[in-house]
Amino acid sequence: MSTSAEEVTVERVTAAHEAAVAAFVAAHPQRGPGHCRALAAVEAALGHRDESVVAVADGRVLGFAPARWIEGRTLRVLRHGRLAGGGLVGCGPLVSQSLGASARRDVLGALVDALRQRGGALGARGLSWMLPGFAEGEAGLAASTVSLMDDVLAAGGRLSLSPGLLLDLSASEEELLRGVQANTRRLIRKAETVEVRATSVEGDEARAVVEQLADAAGSAFGGVAGASRALAAVARAVAAPAGHGDGTGALFVTAVRDGAGAVLSAVVTAEANGLAYYFLSFNTEAALGKNANPVGLWAAILAARSRGHSRFLLGSLEYGVGKSAQISAFKRKFGGQPVFAPVAQWAIKPGLDARDGLLTALASGLRRR
Repeated sequence: MSTSAEEVTVERVTAAHEAAVAAFVAAHPQRGPGHCRALAAVEAALGHRDESVVAVADGRVLGFAPARWIEGRTLRVLRHGRLAGGGLVGCGPLVSQSLGASARRDVLGALVDALRQRGGALGARGLSWMLPGFAEGEAGLAASTVSLMDDVLAAGGRLSLSPGLLLDLSASEEELLRGVQANTRRLIRKAETVEVRATSVEGDEARAVVEQLADAAGSAFGGVAGASRALAAVARAVAAPAGHGDGTGALFVTAVRDGAGAVLSAVVTAEANGLAYYFLSFNTEAALGKNANPVGLWAAILAARSRGHSRFLLGSLEYGVGKSAQISAFKRKFGGQPVFAPVAQWAIKPGLDARDGLLTALASGLRRR
């Protein structure tokens, strides 16, 4: 099948596109949990506006590019030694596999051009997409990932690698448990002796569990102003039928309760196409003293395995100080092998990068004085 850049129209995704986009995503072999449209609603509740675009030609969807606008908070970032103006980020574009190499690059280029133009109007510094990752020790990258990386470079993008942790769910439960750090295994078993139990919940029960953890929303979402709205969006999404009826993916809840049945914590995973992703966890103060979070994550891993998924992505690895580093350290307790996700990036306003570098250097010098 052939097409040309002149035939492709790129439009911002609206309600009128949702059904066609959902069908396109559901049929695409590279789809992942990040393409789940329920996540866009959660991000919107956090103030991250959905700027996703779709490429169409002759009434057919040929490409879909998730993108959310994350506005920079200059003063907050400056305290960490960096100046930024926000950007457009997403989990990576999907382009029709039926297209030839040239047409595929035309579609990707059209998606990039549209988002860079939109990003410029918003004041974004750059466009960033997380592409499908590959695990350490694999014989090589999947051919589709190699093609996508080639297309990114042809469209003027830069590539870097972001590390994370991936569990192989084809292993037995005993093998997976052996990969968990010994102390974490002991905490899980200790919690179970005092009747801390984790179970998968769906539908209205899942919604009720999430809503009971409203007081934990601020911590789970990093203290942002939209935390309560985001929790409500999660509650709506987990109450929907598995797959949300559109095949793009679903959010699942593992609830942790004490012996009296009180909800201590919940782990939310995003799942699609054989991959489950550790998306969020909510913990009450009581949960922290009863080791409910490791119990919940371990149960969520097993639940994803029981639903037929072959991989569980614990998420990205971050080091240093702060909450992100603490969460990363918690993930590493569950084993897994390193996975490296290519990150495709385009500068939208390159001249501002040089200015920001100078201002950051000046700010750092003033702090040292």
